[in-house]
Amino acid sequence: MKVTLAVLLLASLAVSGCGKSEPAPKGETGPEGPPGPAGPPGPPGAAGKGPEIRFSEVACQQTTCAANCDDNERLISAYSINRTGTLTIQDERRVTHRQSGTGPAGKLVLVCIATQ
Repeated sequence: MKVTLAVLLLASLAVSGCGKSEPAPKGETGPEGPPGPAGPPGPPGAAGKGPEIRFSEVACQQTTCAANCDDNERLISAYSINRTGTLTIQDERRVTHRQSGTGPAGKLVLVCIATQ
């Protein structure tokens, strides 16, 4: 029994080396083949484009200035340039700036987004 097991073990070790050979050296790259068939069409893209964002600049030379987004827009942000005072958001479309003291002319800048 021990002899049979030893013979089988030696035979399996001898056979395990069969079929293995050193890799051949790499040759030159062959010519490019013809293009393959076209793939399936992709999923449809998003309909239309995203919301439109618009910047609106309004000159402000008096003590109180007002500015607003268009009827189909909503106010995202507002700020004043070269002005000191209070910027008040009246509603989702309108802002008012009240100058504190005297100062140079400036402008109000509104960032508006289309509500579609």
